[in-house]
Amino acid sequence: MPILVTGGAGFVGSNICEMLASQGEEVVSFDLKPPDSPHAAGPRVRSVLGDITSYDSVLQAIRKHGVDRIIAAAAKILGDQEDPLGTFRANVLGLANILEAARKEKVERVVSISTAGVYGRRDDLAPLAEDLPMRPEDTYEHTKAQGESLVRMYRERYSLDVRIVRFPFLYGPKQYVVWPLNIVLYHALEAKPLELSQGGDFALEY
Repeated sequence: MPILVTGGAGFVGSNICEMLASQGEEVVSFDLKPPDSPHAAGPRVRSVLGDITSYDSVLQAIRKHGVDRIIAAAAKILGDQEDPLGTFRANVLGLANILEAARKEKVERVVSISTAGVYGRRDDLAPLAEDLPMRPEDTYEHTKAQGESLVRMYRERYSLDVRIVRFPFLYGPKQYVVWPLNIVLYHALEAKPLELSQGGDFALEY
């Protein structure tokens, strides 16, 4: 049975779709927009237009395609300070819709993509542990922390098999936003010198 990947046209979601398909899985890519280019995995990935902020949209996709597992990768990251309500709708309401539809349809497992940003800014460079207290700062991090609370509630109250993956800072193929590390790598690959005017004192987990 297929795996539903929400945000399947995005940076993280599209890479997940292709990885799963390369392992022989049937995948349904669920997103507000179609992928910029056909998935390299070809016919094993079906693209479905849908909106996670609509419960009916999520439920219909699960039912129509006979989904038995979900990877909730859809999220609003950019512009979270200017549009906090939009970030809440996507990252909290959207996840609530996925969890409730999964419960209703008895989906076998849900994996929720969160972020190491829920730990907030840290003063030391020691390895992160899962039991560290969460101290989110910006809107995106707060909504992800709230989403994790929803996940725990669905796991404990409804026995839904749902897991959380906290990704650190991500970079790689298909990334549509240029981050500092991308710039560093591009210069290294082209053997060009690089000087950054600021940021030497800012610690970020790569």
